[in-house]
Amino acid sequence: AASPASYQGSDPVSVSLSCEVPMCRIFYTMDGSDPVADESPEYTAPVSFSTPGTVTILRAINSVPGFPQSSPVQSFQCLQCPTPPMDMPP
Repeated sequence: AASPASYQGSDPVSVSLSCEVPMCRIFYTMDGSDPVADESPEYTAPVSFSTPGTVTILRAINSVPGFPQSSPVQSFQCLQCPTPPMDMPP
C-alpha cells in the first residue's frame, strides 16, 4: 500500500510503502513503468518528492520468496501542478 495514495499540493511530500506479509520486499519505479523484483530499486525508506511542477507516477510491487510478485500499485504525486493529470484520481 502507498500512503498517501495521491497528493497534489505545493509542499514536498514523502510516500511510504508497506506490506503486511512476513519476508516481503517492495520494489518500485518512478517513471510509470512496472517494477520487477530484484531488478527495480528496492524500497528501504519513504520516497520524497520535492520538484515543483512535476507529476510522478510511483508504481510498486511486493515480492515474497516462493510466491509470484504482486500486481503493481500506483501512487500519483503532483507538486504545484496547475491541473491534475487526466488519469490522476481526485
